Amino acid sequence: MSRRFTIAAVILFCFSICVSAQSTLKQIQEDPLRAAFVFHVYETFGTTRTDAPEGFVPFYISHYGRHGSRYSTTDSDFNLSLDVLRKCHEAGLLTPDGEKLLKDVDNIAAQHEGMYGILTQKGSVQHQQISERMFRNFPEVFKQNDRREVYAVSSPIQRCIQSMANFCTQLKGNSTGLNFHYYTGERYLSFLAYHPEWTPETKDLPEKMKDAMLVEGFNTERLEKKTFTDPDAARRLCGVNPIKFFEATFRTAAIAQNLDDEDTPDILTTYFTPRELSILCEAHTTWLYGLWCRNKEVGDYITEGTGAPLLKDIIAKADRAVKGNDVAADLRFGHDSGLTPLLSFIKVREYDKSLPLARCAKEWKCYREMCMGSNFQMIFYRNARGEVLVKMLHNERETSIEAVPAFSGPYYKWTELRKYFLSLLPD
Repeated sequence: MSRRFTIAAVILFCFSICVSAQSTLKQIQEDPLRAAFVFHVYETFGTTRTDAPEGFVPFYISHYGRHGSRYSTTDSDFNLSLDVLRKCHEAGLLTPDGEKLLKDVDNIAAQHEGMYGILTQKGSVQHQQISERMFRNFPEVFKQNDRREVYAVSSPIQRCIQSMANFCTQLKGNSTGLNFHYYTGERYLSFLAYHPEWTPETKDLPEKMKDAMLVEGFNTERLEKKTFTDPDAARRLCGVNPIKFFEATFRTAAIAQNLDDEDTPDILTTYFTPRELSILCEAHTTWLYGLWCRNKEVGDYITEGTGAPLLKDIIAKADRAVKGNDVAADLRFGHDSGLTPLLSFIKVREYDKSLPLARCAKEWKCYREMCMGSNFQMIFYRNARGEVLVKMLHNERETSIEAVPAFSGPYYKWTELRKYFLSLLPD
């Protein structure tokens, strides 16, 4: 990618800020926690249930779930924010709001001691509830005399293993007689969340676009006056770009909604305005979309590289189940970096466009599409003639693939859906 093209993309991105912020602002005014983008707690946004065509009964489920709510994986944001706030506190440069912010950030950081990257109890409950709804909505799958095996495979990262344990324990408690088989290890990342080697274009451009938006649209003047008695003196003392300080503070605030302590401070709603949150949210949404979704600037390099191995696993295991084995469900537990490229690769609704990064945050809402606990389920149905239909659910909402003609409503013939999936795979 040429430097000229990168600069042009950034300029176009900045031009789009005023246009794209409006819809995000409205959503954040409804619920400020949505500003947390990929850190947002699981939201179903209302589930739908369209009855299957007459005579079709569910017999197999293929599932991929992102881990649930977790602690932050790193202390870098806490440290940056606390370093500035503590220096200014010692120098007498914090306002009363600044002193409260120091206390609140310190509270969130303290809750993370010894827990970085670990699933919170909120994350455990999310997977228990998703499992409960799966059983309640598709009980026939788990009550077959000839299909009693459930295979669960997890990323070796602890929060994913914890998610798998919570999901499967809930399912086992609901349906006696199921046999569960658990797998985890580095080898399973080859399809759960395989990542091609980064190139400078795929790795750096999303970060540049995020930074460009913040420079162009995020005015720190109000927040600096709210936090520091003398903003200029605070800048000289700390030597930190105010945008970077407030960005780190925002990400600290964003992860807080996932913690279990009821007294966790709500920095998002008490410190930032909805307008500020909309700019921060859109910038970070653009960064994540640029990393894991097909887009005009980067193309489908990462999407195909990550999505294809996972899709191959889904097809192979579904083929065996359709042919006639004893498996009721194949359950996979991984990361947003595995699920997001898959959904973009197969082009389900809301992931079916290859958007320019300048527009992606206007049309693709991260807090809705890839929140904590996000999941993709394929429910397989069969009738007495042996015909097989599939219904797809994204975050438990019925979804669709425009490129494949539906059989009825959200139901697709497996033969046609499978043919489409195979056409996506590289030779």
